[in-house]
Amino acid sequence: FSGSDSVRTKRYKKATVYLVLQCVLLLEAIILLKFQFRLATNLVLLPDGWMCSESGLYYISSEKKNWTDSREDCLNRGANLTIINSKEEQDFFKTYDEVWIGLTNMNGRWKWIDDSTLTSSFWASGEPNGLTNKDCAVTSKNLGKSEWYDYPCSSAFKWICERKPS
Repeated sequence: FSGSDSVRTKRYKKATVYLVLQCVLLLEAIILLKFQFRLATNLVLLPDGWMCSESGLYYISSEKKNWTDSREDCLNRGANLTIINSKEEQDFFKTYDEVWIGLTNMNGRWKWIDDSTLTSSFWASGEPNGLTNKDCAVTSKNLGKSEWYDYPCSSAFKWICERKPS
């Protein structure tokens, strides 16, 4: 090797190292931006009115029906009225006003449609109020937070379907 070849080889090595470092930094930036975008959006809109969040796959109706017909609509979509198991899931619905959820009063006990017992509760103050024929629940926004209210099942509200991952 001559002196000029040695200098040229060193330059190529430096350029290669520089390009590799740039690629690594670019890859790190892409991963970071993807992660931040995912945190910022928290919601993915899907076809046919379905939404995907970290909590699950949901359909929010645009029309109003009684509780039984709302549940039937969910079943026809391969889903059921939503079951709310956490504060994060409850917070997801805080922008919706008066929508049916899958909670009913069966023989004096509030149960979810899958027959599971109510563990987390987000009842508004004074709810459920124990009045007769108020055996179905809605989640509704109230002063920036989402709370549950009992209503007659014959009332007409929008509803939330939840589809479990398959």
